[in-house]
Amino acid sequence: MEILLFEVGGSRYGADAAQVLRVDQLPSGIRSSAGLGPTRAGDRALVFQTSNGATNELQVDLVHGVRTIPVAQLRQLPPGLSPQGFAIGVWLDGNAPVLLVDLPQMVKQIGGQ
Repeated sequence: MEILLFEVGGSRYGADAAQVLRVDQLPSGIRSSAGLGPTRAGDRALVFQTSNGATNELQVDLVHGVRTIPVAQLRQLPPGLSPQGFAIGVWLDGNAPVLLVDLPQMVKQIGGQ
């Protein structure tokens, strides 16, 4: 599975790379707070399609790129463990945990499109 790795507020996250249409550069000075918390330097945005066909953006601090991860290395979160339903799993990148998120589901839960 191809995972797009990115950073928000000093934490690393991953999303299914197939969900991301493109990475845009934002004008400097824009700061945002989304379901993953406030950005620090966020001059990039992940552009993705929501479940109703609209596009939305998630501002991020840094994009680390795409990694191909064997599905056997991905771990699903048990139901009820995550207060946010968009946190769907975890992957260990060496010793560093990477929270896997569903971008369209995140928009639904934080009141986006």
